[in-house]
Amino acid sequence: MNDKANGQGKYTHKDGIIFEGNWINDFQEGLGKEIWPDGSIYEGEFHLGQKHGKGKYVMKTRAFYDGHWVNGKLEGYGKYQWPDGRFYEGAWKDNFMEGHGIYEWEDGRKYDGDYKADKKHGKGKYKWADGKTYEGGWFDGKQHGIGILTIPGKPGKKGLWEYGKKVKWIEDNVN
Repeated sequence: MNDKANGQGKYTHKDGIIFEGNWINDFQEGLGKEIWPDGSIYEGEFHLGQKHGKGKYVMKTRAFYDGHWVNGKLEGYGKYQWPDGRFYEGAWKDNFMEGHGIYEWEDGRKYDGDYKADKKHGKGKYKWADGKTYEGGWFDGKQHGIGILTIPGKPGKKGLWEYGKKVKWIEDNVN
């Protein structure tokens, strides 16, 4: 139709990227699959030639993202897993961890809370591998504001933190 790609088809770009899927007026539209020369693969939804909707992208490193996309960017809810086993599952905006999410490390560390531009920001709970926890305010990736530090087997302590440093203890024996 009008010398434009429409319907199902396969296209190999001069840089070696292959697209298999649906086309409407020369745009990738609907379900499709992109394969890069390095072995990376995206399978999912497209709109006007961009990853848009639900899809899974597996990189050559074996890291992957499985979730929502808007105009070619990670946006909405999704899970990103690194090759070493770390993962983040939660909200994304403009390719950044943004909003509420859970980040877990292979050694047992875990953060469950708010993010802004890939950094802990807002309220959240961080658990170290040894079981110690901090629950409270975060700013630019660091403990900031009022928070409770708990060591396994001991009552918690409420304190004031500024940019990752404890300023003072406010209350002992907090449960």
